[in-house]
Amino acid sequence: MSQILKISESLKCTLVPANDNYLDKKGFTWELYVYEGSKLGLKYTFEYPEYISVGELDTMKVEFNNTAAFVPTDTENFLTMPSGYTITMKIPPQGTNLLTQEETKSRKATA
Repeated sequence: MSQILKISESLKCTLVPANDNYLDKKGFTWELYVYEGSKLGLKYTFEYPEYISVGELDTMKVEFNNTAAFVPTDTENFLTMPSGYTITMKIPPQGTNLLTQEETKSRKATA
């Protein structure tokens, strides 16, 4: 199902960096891990998790398009979701155990 949603762009996930630091280290993939009734769960896998939300929180933007194609019509929670509906969420640091505060400051200084 994840591949169908990606190919059809019915569900589009975009990482919006908080700043221009480490843009080449912010790649990710996503997959659908829950899809039942009114629940839809996404799992993100970051190529370099230690570079996500370093200093400032990055944002994940999820856009829903053509929802009638993949949302059951009897699901009340999604009935009013128009095509183009977007949610955003701040991403907490993913690699807090991978970099010390000193390393984080050092990397920010050289970026």
